[in-house]
Parts: sequence; C-alpha cells; structure tokens
Amino acid sequence: MSTGRPPDASPAKVAKCSGKEILPIVFTISISCLSTTMEVLLANLYFPTLSQSPIEQFPSTQHVRNAVCDGTYWAAIYANHGATASLAAALGFGAGTGSTNLESLTFIWNGARYPAFSQGDILTNIEALVQVTRSAYYLHNASYVIGSVDLENEQVLNAFLDPIQATEINLQSTNLGNRVFYNTISMVMPILQQFFFIIALNGISAQFRVFTRLPWAINALFRAALATFYTFIAALCTTGYIWGFKEDWDVGASQFVLSWMAYWLYMKINFLFFEIMTTFLPVSFIPFGVLTWVLVNVASTISPFELNPTFFRWAYALPSHEAYQLLVQIWSNGCDNQSYRALPIMFTWWIVCVPIAVLCVRYRCITATAAERASETSAVKVQQAQKDSPDAGTSMSI
Repeated sequence: MSTGRPPDASPAKVAKCSGKEILPIVFTISISCLSTTMEVLLANLYFPTLSQSPIEQFPSTQHVRNAVCDGTYWAAIYANHGATASLAAALGFGAGTGSTNLESLTFIWNGARYPAFSQGDILTNIEALVQVTRSAYYLHNASYVIGSVDLENEQVLNAFLDPIQATEINLQSTNLGNRVFYNTISMVMPILQQFFFIIALNGISAQFRVFTRLPWAINALFRAALATFYTFIAALCTTGYIWGFKEDWDVGASQFVLSWMAYWLYMKINFLFFEIMTTFLPVSFIPFGVLTWVLVNVASTISPFELNPTFFRWAYALPSHEAYQLLVQIWSNGCDNQSYRALPIMFTWWIVCVPIAVLCVRYRCITATAAERASETSAVKVQQAQKDSPDAGTSMSI
C-alpha cells in the first residue's frame, strides 16, 4: 500500500506454492506491494497455497465469508475499502489528516475446522502475511514517508510505526485447551466403547445360554434394542463430556442435540461392525482386527486430507472421518458443510451392516444350538459307554 499514489488495481493472478501445496487461502488484496510480499512468502515451501482473486469474484465481505464458510477456502484475507486513503490521511497526506483508522486488512478463518492445524498452519501464516506486507510497505515507501511527513506528530509517528493493521473474523473460535481431543480421543473412545460392550454382551449371552433358549429373531430384536439403548446413552455421555469442558466455547443447546445424534449414529455403526467381526473372526485374531479398525479410523480424522498424500483419500469411506466432518459442521453453525457426502456414507454403513448383523445373530443361534446338541450327544454316549463297560469294582487282596 503506497501513499501519494494510487494502489495497483490490475487484475489478480493465481499464485501457487513452489513446493508442497497445502491449505489454500483466497488472497484478495490488491495493493502495490503485493508482488514483493508474495515473493517473500512463497519462498517458504510450507506456506499455504495463495490464490489471488479479482474483486469481481468477491464483491463484498459476505461473499468472502461465504467462500470460507462453505469450505472452498481455509481462510481469506482482503484489503478494506479506503485503506490507502486512511493511511495517507493518518500520515498527513490529503484530506482528513489525523485519521486513526488503520485497519487495512481483514482476514477470515474457521477455528473449529481442525483447530490445531487451523491455528498452526493458517492463523500463524496469515499473521506472517500481514507482517511481511508491513515490511514490504516499508521497503517501498519508508524513505519517501520519512522525508515528507512530520514524525514529531504522535499520531503520524504511530501510523508510520504500525501502518498495516489487520482485523480478524473467526467464524467459530475454538480456543479451549482440550480441542486437540475432538478429532483424536473423542473419535477413538466410541469405537472402544462398542467393542467392550459387544464382548460383554456375547459373554453374558453365552453364560445364560440366550442363543439356544430364544429364537434367533427374538435374539436379534433383543440385541438391537439393547444396542440402541446403550449407544443412545453412550453418545449422550460423550457429548456431555465435550460440553462439560467447553469453557467459553460458543455452542448452544441445538448443537448439543445434533452432536448427540451424530455420535449416536457413529456408535451404532461401530456396534454393527463389531457384531459382524466377532461373529466370523477367530478369537485369537480379534485384538488385531480391533487395533486395525481403530488405527485406520483415527488416521482419517487426525489431520486434513489436504496435508496427506492423495492415496489417503480412500479414508473418505470410513465412518470416523464422516462423523467428524458432521461434528465440525455442527460446531461451526453450518460452515464447512460436508453433510452431502458424510450422511450418505454413514447411512450406507448402517443400512449394509444391519441385515448382515441380523444374519450374524441367526448364525450365532444356529452354531450355539448345534454345539449344545453335539455336547448333549457326547454326554449321552459317554454315559452309555459307562453302562456297557464291565464292573471294575472288584478288589484285590494280597
């Protein structure tokens, strides 16, 4: 941004990182020092991809906000209307000398979308972008300003020392300390809860011979009702634990209920998965199956796919990734809307697993009945053999 001369309003061009492309940001600044600023930043191979856009594409602040809210971009930064004139006035050029409104830039981002990565890779780099813009301003204009303005004036001096200021718009501030658990532990615990529940349910059913005493249809209904109730309460407890430590996080009752329902569906899918797995997988291999399921699911939520090789896009099919996408949308008041993909994938898991789980219960009942009959037949044969054997009760004396 320069003083005493108009800003560069030439059509914007798209700039890409020369190295690994990560987390795209829409960059809508049109100022004279832009080229130098971008050259400095793009020298960093790990700086987010910058996409400079013309003002016609984003004619208002709401258009920029919508581009970040719908997930098209991770963040956006743009020059405020009249920023050049305000800085010129603050430095003593033109009309309005003494102006103190130096908020030249505004940046928008969503703190609820992978909060650890958003703050580490987005916020810090936007702040670096603002700082480099300030440095570029000095590089282009410092000598001219020093020789042209009255630096003994306090307001002019303050404007010269801090010419580029930025305003932050965080769509959903997520600064609470346990935010790093939301896409890690909070996605693992529902899996483990359902695994231990299915192990306990199978053990109790075997102990009380439920599979042989009740028809398979009654068994299926009983297990479905019990699982629905358990997952309903477990989802409530999981959501309650998040809300219990939300501190000043701005989430309300409607988001609590929606989060509860998202966790409920996620837990039901995991129950059905373990119902199927424990039916056909030998007991000695179950720990390996559970560990694999936990690892692939948490790997799909621990970091954005934009930071991972393309190969990992297959994890879109995993329920954990889609459940977390739903939760981010809920916590962001509808931003980063991924429900068009998340809900069909999760309901596909549920619809496919339900009939398979019913067949698994039928298979359990059939095998349990067969095993009981085989045990009874063996017992009868042993008793018959004992009856048919000669009396060995004679005693021997010396």
